[in-house]
This record gives sequence, structure tokens and C-alpha cells, in this order.
Amino acid sequence: EGRLDGEARGTLAHGPFAGSLDVGRRATERTPGISLERGAMTERLDAAAKVRWSATELLGIDGSVLGLDERQRWWNGTQYSFADNMSLSGHLGASWSRGPHRIATGVHISHFDHLARTSQYEKPIAGTGDRQTQRLAEAELLLGSMLLGHMVDLGIEVKEEHLTSCEG
Repeated sequence: EGRLDGEARGTLAHGPFAGSLDVGRRATERTPGISLERGAMTERLDAAAKVRWSATELLGIDGSVLGLDERQRWWNGTQYSFADNMSLSGHLGASWSRGPHRIATGVHISHFDHLARTSQYEKPIAGTGDRQTQRLAEAELLLGSMLLGHMVDLGIEVKEEHLTSCEG
């Protein structure tokens, strides 16, 4: 069915440090959710990396990054439709524990970009289409402790999100 998949993974741990890396490439002559095959295509490249530092048994810091680049094309009966998606996100967090008490904090950012286009040709026309973009930033602080024999959690989260949409 014109499908090509490739993936590479690696992990490393040394003392208090641990990390992993995943990279994948996929291509197929189909588009998910579309039954027509004429001129259909999906190409996707993704990569993820994670690291963790366990400073002590009580304190840990971790971070991660995820990236995705995807291109889709399908015939909709009168012309080709295209969807280009790009996503990038990252997270940085820390946690501290001592007995029944725990504090965790984290920051997360992400960017997602979607471009939808149509054309009579198998390649989209540059500078055309509708673009939607989302940017998100979050920060959180979580506190947990044992109180009168019950685990009590308290937290606060701050979030900022920007959405834009425009025609090309």
C-alpha cells in the first residue's frame, strides 16, 4: 500500500542521569480518514527527547521536547486538498518529596501550526491557504501532604493561550 515506516530509539542512564531519544519517519500513499486513494499521501516526521536528573532520592528534575512535522494530500473529487501540520512542545519540571510531603512544579510551552490549502495540481500553490496557529504556555505548582490521616492536594495553574486564524 505504498507505506514506509522507520523508527530509531535510544536510552541512556548513568548515575543520577537518564535520557531517551525517539525519532520516526512515516510515509504512505493514503490519508487517514479519507477513503479515496487517488493522489493521496501522508508524510510525517516526529522526534521526542526526555531527560531526568535525580539529584537525590527526594529531588528530581525532568525535561522533554516533542516535535512533529506532517504533510497530507488527498483528492476531494474536484481538486486536491492539503493539510500541513507542525507542532513543537517542551516541558520542564521538578519535584521534591520528604515523608508524606510533596512539592511539584512545572512549565509547559507548545506551538501548533495548521495550514489548509486546495489546488488542481498535486503540489499546493505557495502563499495560499488558511492558517490556524495555537500558542500555549502553562505553569503549575502542586503541594501534597498528609493531614489528619488523609492525603490533601493543593495546586495552582496559570495558563496563557493565543489562537490566530487567517486566510493566505
